[in-house]
Amino acid sequence: MSASEQKKKFERFASGKTTILVATSVLEEGIDVGRCRLVIRYDDAATATAFRQSRGRARDKRGKVILMTDEKESVERFQYMETQM
Repeated sequence: MSASEQKKKFERFASGKTTILVATSVLEEGIDVGRCRLVIRYDDAATATAFRQSRGRARDKRGKVILMTDEKESVERFQYMETQM
């Protein structure tokens, strides 16, 4: 996808015309997505900063973060980082 196509899709999301945005970890830093209700991580956050960035995306009052993993250590680390925020 070209940069201009990405920009158009992101603008549609920001305006509310599109309600789902699928992105790689590039969205963790530097891009303001406004209020988001749900962040689904398919991988572990590599660092505490990456975790905070992901968690910060769910700004809506009803916002949630879901971690999809089968690794107990990932869940425990995710829960620990949540308590440190």
